[in-house]
Amino acid sequence: MHPESSNRARSTRGRDCAQRRARTSPSPAAALAATVVVAITLLQACSFTAGQFQSPQDVYDILDESQYVEPYAGDRWTVVDDPKLRVEHGWACAAASSAASSEYIGLRVGGFTRLPSGFDGTVFLNGWHLEYQRTDHHVVGFGTSIFNIVQLNDVLVWNAGGVLSDKNGDDAYRWCYEYTTLAWARPEPSPIVLKPRVDIQAIHSDPQANLMYVDSVARDGVDKIPGSFRTTGKPPRGVLLAGFGSSYTDDDHHVLQIGFDLGKAKVRRKRIKWKSDVVFRDNNGDDGTRSASIVSVLTGDSVNVFHPAGARVEGGDAPVGYVSNDLELAARSGGSGIVGACLGSPAERTVEMAIVTPPFTWAIPMLTGWDLGSPCRDNHLTHVGAWIEDFRYVRVPGESNGTLYYTIKTNFGDKDDIPGMLDRVQVDVLGINLLQSPGLDPGAGRPAPGPRKPGPFAP
Repeated sequence: MHPESSNRARSTRGRDCAQRRARTSPSPAAALAATVVVAITLLQACSFTAGQFQSPQDVYDILDESQYVEPYAGDRWTVVDDPKLRVEHGWACAAASSAASSEYIGLRVGGFTRLPSGFDGTVFLNGWHLEYQRTDHHVVGFGTSIFNIVQLNDVLVWNAGGVLSDKNGDDAYRWCYEYTTLAWARPEPSPIVLKPRVDIQAIHSDPQANLMYVDSVARDGVDKIPGSFRTTGKPPRGVLLAGFGSSYTDDDHHVLQIGFDLGKAKVRRKRIKWKSDVVFRDNNGDDGTRSASIVSVLTGDSVNVFHPAGARVEGGDAPVGYVSNDLELAARSGGSGIVGACLGSPAERTVEMAIVTPPFTWAIPMLTGWDLGSPCRDNHLTHVGAWIEDFRYVRVPGESNGTLYYTIKTNFGDKDDIPGMLDRVQVDVLGINLLQSPGLDPGAGRPAPGPRKPGPFAP
């Protein structure tokens, strides 16, 4: 298990993250975790039938048959510590000597956090990193997931894992995932609410593959994963990403582009719908692929999901200024690959970002999309990933806006990291409001208003 949560300085965080991505071999006891729909071609190579792995239930069965191992590194710390809400952010890494056997695909680690007494909670995916340990290779599939999320009294537990493989499934690799836990005080049972409260409920994927989805169609090189869920209690308020995966259906290939966009959700009464876009392609883009996703759904009057049109780069490996926060994911075609003719940014980047939000009581960034790839032509792959490193929210009481600061990291490259990468990310904001007594706050239970002024980050 990974260590218990703790507060720590940013400088320590930076050193730890540099260590976890250093390309040195982990300890012999290290191992790696399980994932999503990469099964199709891997299982063909391991004497399984590809036709068995076409449904959400197939996705869950693959995940739940993976091997348990111990992570070799990890940490977690508290971002919000309030009598009504606690938010933690953390990461864990593991490694495997191979991706698949005749009995399993991938491995998994266990995760947990102890909740304050009288609290409920959830956990969601906030980033991922995959890397072949020894050199670069073709890729047949990859993915990361959090699943089997269950609360046992005051302990929230889950499984998490990931896989990166070519068609043979015999190459060693490393995997890391970034996650955020959200815990809230259950409301008092009194029918007359006199105290401030937080109203949240979470619905997670389960062994019947509810809230797991597979692609239905591909258009212009983009796989479409339709998602829909109807609640039986309160109306849904938002979707949290818990996992994703993509696989070629015929063979392994070079990689030009890896992209995912969870999509914007629409709510009508008690049903929430969204459509995720996925790109996984080489130069020619004519190879069949399959994709899957896993989500959780939040209900409750405290929950708001805000999609900002843009964000401001505050510093790091990018010019300061306003950038779009809408991926509008589209498949690209490979270029000539002439070194020097189409160089991208460095193969690893760290960027400090900020978003002006409505006046939520608390705000949490959610990584909901990425577009990573080569600026030239397809190549072998060594490492790839995108994650939210850390974050903080600043809001002065009475002000009409808050500001959410966060750090984004991305990487993509072969063993030489030439010609660099093209990278974009997308972040939604999970806003949580503290609700007052109806007699004191006539707006209690209503969605938070949008920003009353453009804010300093408007274009």
